[in-house]
Parts: sequence; structure tokens; C-alpha cells
Amino acid sequence: GTFHYVPGPMMASSSNLTITVLGKGGHGSRPHDAIDPVAALAEIQMSLQTALTRRFDALEPIVITVTNLWAGDGAYNAIPERAALCATVRVLRDEKIDAVRQMITEVSSSVAASHRCTAQVDFEVLYPTTKTNPRENQFAATLWSQMFGTENVQPFDAPMMASEDFGYVLSQVPGTFMWMGTANPEKPENQREWNHSPMMRFDDSVLGMQSAALAEIGRVERTIFMLEWMLHPDLRHRVQMGLNKGEARNNLARAVFFNRLGQLHDHTHENQQHRAAGCNLVVVDPSPARLKLAEKVGCNILEGDATRD
Repeated sequence: GTFHYVPGPMMASSSNLTITVLGKGGHGSRPHDAIDPVAALAEIQMSLQTALTRRFDALEPIVITVTNLWAGDGAYNAIPERAALCATVRVLRDEKIDAVRQMITEVSSSVAASHRCTAQVDFEVLYPTTKTNPRENQFAATLWSQMFGTENVQPFDAPMMASEDFGYVLSQVPGTFMWMGTANPEKPENQREWNHSPMMRFDDSVLGMQSAALAEIGRVERTIFMLEWMLHPDLRHRVQMGLNKGEARNNLARAVFFNRLGQLHDHTHENQQHRAAGCNLVVVDPSPARLKLAEKVGCNILEGDATRD
């Protein structure tokens, strides 16, 4: 039932890696007549770990974890003609992905060549780094701290090397990503299963908190957007005409995002006023114009750190 976030990059990019080494099959009793891809692949696996520590700063986390190795068809005395591995590659800075890809290709090709083999490298980027926006982090953290208590909404000291497809959304729209603890607090931490384990047991009692948190942040976001909508004719025009291509201010980007979700079923000024009535608006040092408008449409003004301006 606790919420946690990390400012900036909070989860790594994720890529799938497959390395296939091609050699020449033969009999296990005469390896000199064959070109052994198994020995080459084993050396590649170890060389990749060494290369990471010699080419990249230790303070810039990069992880290459080999999860599959295969060669041959089960015969104990046959040298296969090919061997392959699969790995997951995690990089915390997107600008380093190409350098990691190049390093893997160079190491694989060089090691394979030293064994008279060739190497084929398939590197597929799945998800980018998940990067949160500091203002959006603070907005959600302040709002939820008021709901659940400051002790239940805390930042983590460091990012994780897990990955998340929501990184694609955050690369286009400023936002946040929060973790919510769902483990049984009565079970020792060292006995809790990892997230993807079939033995994992979640504490369903926190689902009410999750629903309330999402509902409240959506309600406040909508209120802020509607106030911006009424204050800025240019904002209404751009959303209605579909002219915002992401080059405008963050509030315009949010407007297009909400519009694409179908959350704006009409765009009349009067109806937006009706929807805003009775909502709470959390502001810091609001302008007189915004205060006057909020009072006109019936919003309640609350002081806090969660602000858009």
C-alpha cells in the first residue's frame, strides 16, 4: 500500500539479443577436423561481460544477461555446425544503446573469427528507457501524500533495470510512473517471490487505494485541463482542429493526449464550466485571472505544491 517513484530515468530500456555462431560439424573424437562453434559461443558469453566493464562507465548501468544456450540435437559425441544464445540487454540511457549494440557485434565477430567461425547478431530494441518528469512526479506525490500520508509516498534512491512499455508514452507526453507495493507485509522480504514468479501472491486489500489514487489524479488533471481550456482560446482551437504536432507547450500536448483518448466529447465553453463545478484545484501562487475563473465555475482552491505553473 505504499507508492514509490524515481525522478528522471527510473527503468531501463529492454532489447532482445540473439547470437548465432556458425562453424563446421564433426566427430567429438576429432575436433581438429571440425570448426567448433560451441567453444566460440562460450567464449563470446564471457567476453561480453568483460567488454562491458572496459568500454562503459561503471556509473552508467548496463546489463547483459544470457538466458538461453543451445547447440546440437542431443548427441554426446557430435560437434554441431552451429550454436546460439539468447540474452536480455538493459541500458539506462537510450543514447548508449547503439554503442552497446556495436560492442556486442564487435566482440562476437572477433571472438568467432579467432575460432575460425562466423557470428550473426540480431539485436532488437523492445522498449525505451522509462523517464519520468519531475513536475509530474511532484504533482502525483503531493496529491497522494494528502490522501494517504507522506510516509506512504516516498521516492526510491535508485532506478531499476526492469523495463516498461509505458516508456513509449512518457517519451511523447510528460508524465510519471509510480510503483505500488502489493506484497504481504507479514511475510519476510527475503521470502517474497519476484514479480513474474507463478508463486507470487499479491495483497488484494490495496486495490481500493489504487483505484482511489487513479480516480483522484484523473479528476484533478481534468479540472486543470478544463481551466486551461477556458483560459486559452488558442488551446481550444488547436485541439479542435487537430493542429498540435507536439511542438507546443506541455499543456497543449496534454490536451491533444486527452482528446485522442476520447475524454472530450464536446468542446462548448458552458459545458466545460459545468464539468469543473465542485472540483478541487491544488495551486501555488495562482494568478488573479485563474482565481477569478475558478471561483466562477465553482472550483475549490487548495494550497499545495502540486502545480502546473
